[in-house]
Amino acid sequence: MSVHLPTPYPDELLYGVISRLVTQTGWSGRMASTQVFGAPLPCSVDLPGMLDAVAANAGPSLSLTGDGLLRGTTLFPFYAAGAPPAVAAEVACALTSGPGRGAHARLGLPAQSIKRPRELRFCPACRDEDLHLLGETYWRRAHQLPGVLACPRHPRMLVGTGIPMSQAMTGTYHDASAVTGGVAEAERHVDAAMVALAHEAAARCAALLDAPPTCAGVDDFRGLALRKGLCGGKGGIDHVRMGRVVASHVGARFLAAIGLAHEGSASGLYWVRRQVVGYGQSVCPTTGVLVSMALEALPDQGLPPAAPRGRTPAAQPRRPGPGELPGMRARWRRLFSNAEAPKVTRARRTHGYLAARLRFWDRAWYDAFNARHHVRREGASPRSRDRDMLRALQAAERRLRAAAGSPRRSRSAILASAGVHRDRVRGMPRCEAFLSSRSETTLDHRRRKLECAAAVIAGRGRRPTASSLAEVSGLGWGAVVDPALDALVRALCGPHPWERDGTVS
Repeated sequence: MSVHLPTPYPDELLYGVISRLVTQTGWSGRMASTQVFGAPLPCSVDLPGMLDAVAANAGPSLSLTGDGLLRGTTLFPFYAAGAPPAVAAEVACALTSGPGRGAHARLGLPAQSIKRPRELRFCPACRDEDLHLLGETYWRRAHQLPGVLACPRHPRMLVGTGIPMSQAMTGTYHDASAVTGGVAEAERHVDAAMVALAHEAAARCAALLDAPPTCAGVDDFRGLALRKGLCGGKGGIDHVRMGRVVASHVGARFLAAIGLAHEGSASGLYWVRRQVVGYGQSVCPTTGVLVSMALEALPDQGLPPAAPRGRTPAAQPRRPGPGELPGMRARWRRLFSNAEAPKVTRARRTHGYLAARLRFWDRAWYDAFNARHHVRREGASPRSRDRDMLRALQAAERRLRAAAGSPRRSRSAILASAGVHRDRVRGMPRCEAFLSSRSETTLDHRRRKLECAAAVIAGRGRRPTASSLAEVSGLGWGAVVDPALDALVRALCGPHPWERDGTVS
């Protein structure tokens, strides 16, 4: 099935090509989608799918390919400039060979700081040129980019048509020639500086549509920031100062117009840090353009000296003033005067700055005083530790034996009941011997549970059977039919353990 698809104009959206087809043929939106895509699929404005089918249905006269339509009639090259290469390749394959459902979420567009435009936009100057040269106008890709407010070819602000871009998902097509003719350019009080800034940002963003899809240059941003003198501690970048530089260059009004926060707080300028650091996530290329413009406007100060390797020396505490050192000593003494069991470690933790100043400026007195007041705990011998821990294990084993339900007295259960980690009993002969003799295996635990269940059933005046043992013991049929316990089950139930009637005659 071949469709006489109009030849795409330079920088035209595939949505605009189909809109012109609908105007020329008079088809409905559903009919046009069926003829172009081979199925009644809606055409997304920025990321349409089934591009291989579109190229095949267009016929050999246009020489279209799915990859050529992806690079030339969609916004995929712009989105791919801020996405990891693996994600961009995956989305490209989904758009060319399939409907491309979930492409926006896979590229991380809903989570980006700058959102997509809500309505279709155009440039009045571009429309006048198109009508003069072509006799019609069309929807351009560069006018629908996120964060772009002006035309990349003319220093004029874009005009909204009021047609939501989401209407394309319902299969509705709007021809640019018919729509833009009845839209009047609204009066907007925009100063010349903001128009020039928006025009430069739009030109840089439009250049990404013709560039190969690459991941955001985090290393390039980092090197540029270091050359501009935005250095932080340990050879890093001062992201707070960098965010303020970007906000000052771009302006609060421009940032508010594209939906970016411009406050000086760390959260308000998080998009700058995310653009520079990357975090391995997709970022909006428009933020990268704004950061590049702000950094390039700064004077070049050269690369900073390399940060010294190894541990960074601690900052020197403030030097005590005249007569201040005796007061510091008195304050340190008072920490130990009313304490029943004075602890040097506790005093350092609660009064760390005082301890640091004394340790740096009065080290001899500080060490001598702490040596007199440091209470050292006498270490217990290995034999006494083995004896004390054995008592705790014995008490835990007795608690498990008296517990309801007769839980399994395994090695881990005894240790858990005693609150002792398994590594603490290594190398202790008494504890190891006790755990080896008192811990139960799974088979021993099942034997004990079956014997207790048989005693309970016999006390009720009934003869134990296999089904009653499985029910009363709580072990289920898995323990009763275990071949290793077959002899025990027959000894408890008699020669016919599978009889239903267990009443004692």
